[in-house]
Amino acid sequence: MISWKKIFIFGLMLSFSMLVLKQGDPVYLVFAQSPPSENASFEETYQAGAGLPLGKIQSVEGEVVIFHADMTTGYLAQTGLPLFKMDTIDVRETGRIGCKLGDGSIFFLAPATKLVIDKSSYNSSLKISRSTMSLVYGKAYFHVKRWDEFEPREFKVRAESVLASTKDSRFIVEADQKATRITVVGKGSLTITSLANRDNQLILSEFEQAFVEGGVLPASVETLQDEQIRRLKAEFRHVTQLIPNQ
Repeated sequence: MISWKKIFIFGLMLSFSMLVLKQGDPVYLVFAQSPPSENASFEETYQAGAGLPLGKIQSVEGEVVIFHADMTTGYLAQTGLPLFKMDTIDVRETGRIGCKLGDGSIFFLAPATKLVIDKSSYNSSLKISRSTMSLVYGKAYFHVKRWDEFEPREFKVRAESVLASTKDSRFIVEADQKATRITVVGKGSLTITSLANRDNQLILSEFEQAFVEGGVLPASVETLQDEQIRRLKAEFRHVTQLIPNQ
């Protein structure tokens, strides 16, 4: 004879299994694999973040989750949704996303990439434009729109222990917890600064690259070879086709 205790345990296991199956939506499954916050949840209806929008999502492929500053609620990214200060964009293994800021600059995040929009301000009347982002890990392409008459004009990306800053460049940043690779792929210059020693800087020009490990800048920059340039152009061809000529 089966004891009531065994029946009770079997019932609990069955109820749990049915609950897991019921929550089989892909968003919940992704969250279970790599939770960004212990208390985070997911909502189907997008809620605006704090303040005014800084830009919007232009294109999405696969799984990308947006978290506002409090990191307690995630939203599945969709084309046309606005972005806000301190938004975290979490691109999963199968995802890609392209976003446009108020000043016309565009950034594209490759699969397995996480980026935080620290701030972005654009005022056409005062002719001021400043943006700062943090690449936690992954690979990102940035196309910074040129505004010659704007002052100040700043666009900065933090990664690992370095800061990349420019006014009008196209560049790629690859980063993890140990090292950062920065590559300029368009006209314009970019300055790399070690956050450990802000007097230590490098300047990159078109098709130049620097590999930074542990915040230590290399003695010199590397000039890309033709094959490296071809690979980069092929990788981001679908992105650059969406960007108008400047």
